[in-house]
Amino acid sequence: VIEILDINTSNLVNIDELCKEMGELTYVNIGSWNATTINSMNQAFYKCPKLRSVHLENCDLQYIQNMNKAFYDCANLVLVDFGENTMPSLLDMGYAFCSCDNLTTIKNNWCLNYVTNMVSAFGSCYKLTDLDTTNWLKSPQNPIDMTRTFCGCNALEVLDASSWDTSTV
Repeated sequence: VIEILDINTSNLVNIDELCKEMGELTYVNIGSWNATTINSMNQAFYKCPKLRSVHLENCDLQYIQNMNKAFYDCANLVLVDFGENTMPSLLDMGYAFCSCDNLTTIKNNWCLNYVTNMVSAFGSCYKLTDLDTTNWLKSPQNPIDMTRTFCGCNALEVLDASSWDTSTV
């Protein structure tokens, strides 16, 4: 499999390990997926070494709770576009983008008020230069572990955390 463009997801509860270790996968556009029943994408694109671009901007991800290791070790991933998805139910994004060595852009509008795990979420994203955190942690509801969240993000130049409420970190 080189590209995934459309899948009928109307009855899926999770897409855990959907594309795990797909060595030739380069492009995913799941903009037309009906994701309103999906609550987990644990290891969905785990270790896809040739994956370069993922587009999620036109799919409703309001019930996603688990993104643990969703894009872990996708060394050639450059772009992930979540569009206007706020991900209001997200609890776990531990290691979500960890070891995405070439990741430069994550387009997001996340509201991370319920997240509890951000451990190494962006660890070793060496080329990530800018990350929109405008809506992150406005009024967190739970204790949050942010250990090594940005560890190894050597190129990160812009990270505006001025509006974050870190009282539960």
